Amino acid sequence: MKATQFYRNRWEKLEEENLASDINGKLDASEEDRIYKEHQEQQDIQELEQRCEAQLVNEQEDEPLNEEAKAFQLKKHRFKLLTATFYDPAGAAKHKRLVEKDK
Repeated sequence: MKATQFYRNRWEKLEEENLASDINGKLDASEEDRIYKEHQEQQDIQELEQRCEAQLVNEQEDEPLNEEAKAFQLKKHRFKLLTATFYDPAGAAKHKRLVEKDK
């Protein structure tokens, strides 16, 4: 009986420690996300848009695109640049569905 109580007490203590560790990890990650959003997200978005526009300008040198084709090509370039920058298979699949939906 004492062995069972000891095991239960030890298990509960480990669960509390793991829960505290998980909470602290989430708080640390959310702080990093907040700092990124405040300081670097806008800069990254601007750089992404500039790269997309540059690729679009290169394509338009060959033949001009209408507005619908431009929008599609911008989405396509944005998708390629984002998937090359970050590993996010779920986000990539979601964006790919959006691009295919707009075809």
